[in-house]
Amino acid sequence: MATQAEIQARIDSNALFDRLTAQASKEICSICNRLLVVAWDGAANTSVLRCGPNKAHTGTKSAWEHPAQIERGQREMTYALANLPTDETGMLARIERAKFPQALTSEEKKTLALAALSYGLDPLMGELTIYQGRPYVSIDGRYRKAQETGRLAGVETRPATKAERVAWDIPDGDFFMRTEVWVKDVERPFVAWGRVRKKETEALKDPAKAGFRPLETNPQRMAEKRAEGQALRKAFSIPLPSLEDVVAEEYVDCEAREVDVATGQITAPPSPIKGEGKAIEPGPGQESSGPALPAKTPAMPVVKNWGEFAEAMTKQLGVYPNELFPRAKVNGWQDFASREQAWEVAVQIWAERL
Repeated sequence: MATQAEIQARIDSNALFDRLTAQASKEICSICNRLLVVAWDGAANTSVLRCGPNKAHTGTKSAWEHPAQIERGQREMTYALANLPTDETGMLARIERAKFPQALTSEEKKTLALAALSYGLDPLMGELTIYQGRPYVSIDGRYRKAQETGRLAGVETRPATKAERVAWDIPDGDFFMRTEVWVKDVERPFVAWGRVRKKETEALKDPAKAGFRPLETNPQRMAEKRAEGQALRKAFSIPLPSLEDVVAEEYVDCEAREVDVATGQITAPPSPIKGEGKAIEPGPGQESSGPALPAKTPAMPVVKNWGEFAEAMTKQLGVYPNELFPRAKVNGWQDFASREQAWEVAVQIWAERL
């Protein structure tokens, strides 16, 4: 029977083998750019990582530094830069050729063109789009801009462990991923998490629309994209939200309300707006209370999802999501505890303009 020390030695040996195998999957030989292998060193009585074709070679580097990868990135950058317009007129013409989920107003097209020119993104190739009046960057756009810097050293994504799911209080049925983005000359990776909730993966009530959305057909990859997008945003700052983070609010049920049929407004909301004529109390993540409100503030309308909420907020208060999110210190609608909380913040902004 093996002793406790022998058992522990085997465990350590297996753990070392697993670590080296993972390292071999994302690094190459620094001399010949060939694949690495995990081999047994009899003299040292341990596993070692070495060049596959030539064991005399020493040193490793990221697989992203392979000449073929570098050449590919340079080729893609050259093509993108050569085809991107450099003025608003040219960018607007390019936007007209792109396909978006909904028709854009002229103001939205100008906003999109400005964002595209500011960050060197291509709407036609799906790197940038607009949703509810705000520009969103796709994962493809973030990857290209990261590669364009020449400092991206690698991206690694995996499912969260059981312990990590418990620590983050992730229920069964949700997809939860962890991404590390490595940057040259930076000691530690940039880490981020991506989540797709179970409710997001459920089919739409309309059978004709079911099965076509990525959240339904490949939720694990969507969780990966969300994690990768957040990590890339940390490592290579483009201060715009990620397209993959747009939450499918079709799945959020609305509560019953007593409604004025003529106006469509709430006449007896379950949670009235705090303090008519008083300062609004801050919600979670907000700073101090806002200015004193007028004696009569606009009532929150009855809506079925965040899309309708944003439209009503813009029409009734003249407040846009790109004003609301920074004030509330959130990245998107999914970060609000409720629509009532979001409406309170919007009313603060509205009251300041009176």
